Amino acid sequence: MNRSNKFCRRIIFVLVMAFGVNCVPISPAQSQNSLNIAAVVNDDVISIYDLSQRILSVITFSNLPNTVETQQRIAPDILRRLIAEKLRLQEAKRLNITVPDEDIKKAIDDLERQNKIPSGQMDQMLLSHGVDPESLKQQLVAELSWIGVISTLFRNVATVSDQEVEDVITKMKENAGKPEYLVSEIFLAYDEKPKNEVIQIAQRIHAQLTAGASWPQIAQNFSESASAKDGGDLGWNLASDLGQNIGSIVSRLEPGQMSSPVTTDDGVYILYVREKRVAKGIEASPEEVTLGIQQLHLNIPANANSQTVTG
Repeated sequence: MNRSNKFCRRIIFVLVMAFGVNCVPISPAQSQNSLNIAAVVNDDVISIYDLSQRILSVITFSNLPNTVETQQRIAPDILRRLIAEKLRLQEAKRLNITVPDEDIKKAIDDLERQNKIPSGQMDQMLLSHGVDPESLKQQLVAELSWIGVISTLFRNVATVSDQEVEDVITKMKENAGKPEYLVSEIFLAYDEKPKNEVIQIAQRIHAQLTAGASWPQIAQNFSESASAKDGGDLGWNLASDLGQNIGSIVSRLEPGQMSSPVTTDDGVYILYVREKRVAKGIEASPEEVTLGIQQLHLNIPANANSQTVTG
């Protein structure tokens, strides 16, 4: 483990200990007087107030019990996400990427629909739970900024050849009649965390989901997969598309059924089969086919050479 990671882990540990002693939500009126620092990311500061507000926001949207025990348990993961957001915002600033107000409003409108909140009532709902609406807006700005960063960096890199389109169409035709699954995932990476710790976190998340926590919100706030931004949605897949381990689990699940935590070499998955159908293949010509491109996150060692990165 390098020095920066050790330092980050130490900050998170100390913070959680302090948070457990005094885990009292701070009102928006108190925020300007809240100077306690949770973490410093280059020249940007994450305050205890920022962390407290994000924890309350996650609890509110995820339908988790608002208890001190819950706040303490999720604090480390929330802080890691806040740190990642700061890094992403700094990269967006470097690339001169800004988020228009209308994009933020659309994102809030989408959240209202997803969470069955009356139109225009998001701020009121948040305030009723002790959450400063500005905290949610900052989160959305970070998410939308990163989309802009990815688009800017890879706009001229991602290309799809005619042969790749042909291969997809051929595969769809060959798979006609096979079962397809509409799958959602929550993925927790081991990274440099002890495996037992990650497994325990997955077990707690599984218990919370079983007790009625919101799957999309839990996925958005805790999953470390690229699908997190879509609530863990992987779309329709054949079992074989998901790999041998994950595919074999999915094929045994019925619609509406969730798996227990599944341990793999790189982390722990929780899988949820929303629907099941029989693949119909495709009758369209290559000219009529539209392909979507999804973002894939891969762990790359800090000392990786250029060949490893591009490979």
